[in-house]
Amino acid sequence: MEQVQDTSNISPMAFIGLLVAAYLIWTLPRRLAVCPILAMVCLMPLGQDLVVFGLHFYLFRVLLLVGVLRVLLKHEARQLVMTRTDRIFIWWIIVSIVFGTLAKPSMELFINRLGDAYNAFGMLLSHALSPGGLWGSGYERSRPGLAEYSSRRSDVGGEDDRA
Repeated sequence: MEQVQDTSNISPMAFIGLLVAAYLIWTLPRRLAVCPILAMVCLMPLGQDLVVFGLHFYLFRVLLLVGVLRVLLKHEARQLVMTRTDRIFIWWIIVSIVFGTLAKPSMELFINRLGDAYNAFGMLLSHALSPGGLWGSGYERSRPGLAEYSSRRSDVGGEDDRA
């Protein structure tokens, strides 16, 4: 059985990177705030983590928390629009917790499933930071629908080509 480390394992350079990324997430304009999360995901090794009450918070998870707090405390959540894809994703998170834990019921596996759900839900909310995301971007409302596109196309030609 693998022994789990119960102390934080973070280098000074990684801690400085974490602080800089958290500051950038908090202060950058909304359209750029997701960039520090992506940079840290690409550059920081997975072995760097903070242990709080026996729970491992990898640097990615800490930055997700900063992103979620930004969305909630800066009232950016008012602009969010829940789409059908978002609802399906949330149900997927719930189902993965339940069935993932039922596979081999144990507290360790349940905590692991909660950690994965935290990652998934955090990314869903942090995705709100990017204006091209699923939530509140206005892209869905500004894009012409298929019927509108078809009517525009027939107007351009001047005649109806469907004969």
